[in-house]
Amino acid sequence: MALVRGYELVAPLPFGRRMNRAINSLTDDPHEVRRLLAGDDALDETTQLHAAAIRHLSDNARIFGLADADDRLAELYLAKLGNPQDAGAAMLFAAET
Repeated sequence: MALVRGYELVAPLPFGRRMNRAINSLTDDPHEVRRLLAGDDALDETTQLHAAAIRHLSDNARIFGLADADDRLAELYLAKLGNPQDAGAAMLFAAET
C-alpha cells in the first residue's frame, strides 16, 4: 500500500535480506530454506510466491538489516526446522532473533 501511494518504505530487520526471505516465506522445509538462503528460488510454488513478494518489497525499500549474525541464525533456524519436536532448538532460535 505504501509503495502504491509513492511513500518510501523503510524497514529495520534483525537480520539480512536473504534470512528475512527464508524466515518469512512460510516454509518449514529445510531444503527450501537452504535454497532461499543461497539466493536461489524456492521449488515449491507457494513458497516461491511468498519469497518473490518479500523480495519485491525489500528491493523497493530501504533496509536496515543487521546481517552480521545471519550465519549463526541460519544454523539455528535450520536446526529448528530439522527437528520440529526439539523445543530447545525452537527456544534457542527464538531467543537469538
